[in-house]
Amino acid sequence: MNCKLNTYHMKKTLLATLLCALFFVGNAQDPQTGTLDETFGTDGVARISPSSYFDFISALLVQPDGKILTVGRSRQDGANYTVYTARVNSDGTVDDIYGNGGVALFQADPLLYLNESRDAVLAADGTLMIAGHLYD
Repeated sequence: MNCKLNTYHMKKTLLATLLCALFFVGNAQDPQTGTLDETFGTDGVARISPSSYFDFISALLVQPDGKILTVGRSRQDGANYTVYTARVNSDGTVDDIYGNGGVALFQADPLLYLNESRDAVLAADGTLMIAGHLYD
């Protein structure tokens, strides 16, 4: 039982560490002072809203050229979730040449209620691989 308790606390600590790391990557900071880099995006924050409904990020990746990818799910039609990727430039501005206005979508055919990404990695050749699942 003690082993299970330790595993639970390790997972909880790892999750908290990961969430802190994502905050610091998503909000650019000056590495010298630890203050928010207000030249990144708008006032130090890059914002991409794939839809006007519910959007969730499941992974954040930085490409070798410094561009930042987010992967998640978006409720494009207000009812069904779609897997999305979005990209901003290294300065936090939307990368308009990526997808449609910085956002690329994947919806299963036929339409399923929930397409959900869980994680993503960039291969050495730059290929984006997304893992997730579908619900009908």
